[in-house]
Amino acid sequence: MQIAKQDTIIERLLFYWSKLYSRQIKSGDDYSVLQKTIVILIANFNINFLKDLEYFTKWKIIEENHRSTILTDKFEICIIELPKVNKLKDKNDELLDWLFFLINPKSNRVVEKMKVNKELKQAHKKLEEISNDEQLEQLAWWRYKAILEENTARSEGMKRGIEKGLKQGIRKGKMERIYRSC
Repeated sequence: MQIAKQDTIIERLLFYWSKLYSRQIKSGDDYSVLQKTIVILIANFNINFLKDLEYFTKWKIIEENHRSTILTDKFEICIIELPKVNKLKDKNDELLDWLFFLINPKSNRVVEKMKVNKELKQAHKKLEEISNDEQLEQLAWWRYKAILEENTARSEGMKRGIEKGLKQGIRKGKMERIYRSC
């Protein structure tokens, strides 16, 4: 699950996919051991170039001129954008039930769906067990804190970069003015 928006998210997905795919083969194996590899991104933000697409998209390698011809079934990337899920509250779909669980496991929709979906109810029970485990809760807190600190560092770095760029621009402008007046 990706919380922080990144401009290189697609490159990161491809990298993860390639690592998972290539890790299957060992020295002495042949290529026939390679199995289908699926990477799933659950993004807590909208991805700019996907703005007109559904909340769930599935990507494969296709031939450019004959878009129905798929090169291989061994490559698949699925992208789920959680902000788009909130707009589908009334749609009935099992995948959406799980996504609403990720967004808010105590929502009315999840509570209702747990009455008919045993797996969802089991996941909710497991989440409660984990939440009551102080050590796991501490690990979750440290991870959350690390994400916040990373976001803050990135934001502060950008701010310093902009300030430095402005100072350099002003200095350059003054030098050009002096040069022109000579």
